[in-house]
Amino acid sequence: MENPPSSQKNLNRFSSNGTFGNDAQASTSHAEHANIMWGLWEKTANWQDKLHKKAAHKALNIPEEDVITSTNITHSGLGWKELAIIALAGAAGLFGYSHYCNQKSDVEVQDHTYDPVKLKVKVTPKDGGGYETDVTPVPKG
Repeated sequence: MENPPSSQKNLNRFSSNGTFGNDAQASTSHAEHANIMWGLWEKTANWQDKLHKKAAHKALNIPEEDVITSTNITHSGLGWKELAIIALAGAAGLFGYSHYCNQKSDVEVQDHTYDPVKLKVKVTPKDGGGYETDVTPVPKG
């Protein structure tokens, strides 16, 4: 089994005397410290990943050359399938609504024996004030 990566030599880079005390003189900048810590974390993560893979191969009794793949695919939001279903449902609803609206209703059809432009209007004054209007269509012909 491999040993974890040594980090003592990297920790010594943080200060001139290798300590983390408040009185230590820093030999590197904050950005360099962040890069060092990232490098330490990355080395440790790679080592742990390699160790887990070896343990999985040993537990499954397969050679280490075989590749073990894991597919943990997660999706969030709407995909093309969901959007297609929504679009089809909307189209079906719109088609149904237009078909429902285009059906012949029970309302009487207007009698076209009258000229729609010619009207006979009679205006008479009321006793209390105001006017009374009577509008009647003029027959065609």
